[in-house]
Amino acid sequence: MRVLIVLSTALAIAACGKKGPTAERVTVAAEPDATEAAVEEVASEPEEVAAPEEPKILPPGEKEAKETWEVFIKEGRKFVKGMSAERIEILNQLRSVKFEEETEQYKAEVQAIADKLQDFELGDTDAVLETAPTRLCALVTEAKAESEKLLVASQDELAKTTAELKRIDDLLADPTAKEKISQKTIDKLEASQKRLSGPPLVGRYIQLVLKSLLDEALVLVDYGAQRGRRALHECLTKIAEKEFELDLAQKNLEHVIARVTKLLAIPF
Repeated sequence: MRVLIVLSTALAIAACGKKGPTAERVTVAAEPDATEAAVEEVASEPEEVAAPEEPKILPPGEKEAKETWEVFIKEGRKFVKGMSAERIEILNQLRSVKFEEETEQYKAEVQAIADKLQDFELGDTDAVLETAPTRLCALVTEAKAESEKLLVASQDELAKTTAELKRIDDLLADPTAKEKISQKTIDKLEASQKRLSGPPLVGRYIQLVLKSLLDEALVLVDYGAQRGRRALHECLTKIAEKEFELDLAQKNLEHVIARVTKLLAIPF
């Protein structure tokens, strides 16, 4: 009735028979020698599949230092525009979540991080784009921390309210129950549940915005300067030390890191 989003392969060695020297056939069980026993033991163990080696990142060369952001400015920015629009649309939904009474204290913090996420731009000049990887990672780090705080905010109170509503549901479904629950009590609990659900919902919205921001990072990886890729690899791998709660954001982060690692391993 009320569901909270809680935004996862034997090798066998046969013994050989022997015939005796007399007319009578005698079957003798051949004892496996040490080599056979060793082979059999190894064959009984499952084979280990070696994990694929991560591409080895090449050190920077002279060409890298002279590279400009021309390709990104001419080709990459057109892809970023649509991603920025998606980010703003998600932020509009985030801002529609009400913070009242029990969760009022989170309102100002959410507004501040939402403004930073909306105002962020990679840039359209060499000078600004030079700082884009660092700025993007700093924002992702800050917003991720804020979202994690919101995801656990009001957790205890919310769990109690949800548990009480479930108890009432079970009670109302039991025709033999004697306890009477007024509609006013139910309405009050449902309203409280809705308010308490605000922070975790906003936390998931923020991580969804970061998923979109990581789409922009991927464009920066594909069209940006090699040193920009290097900077992104360094800071994103630090962010990846702790996973996102939102699977979509986590998969996007892993995808960007895998892509930039691969490109940094190709001779430039």
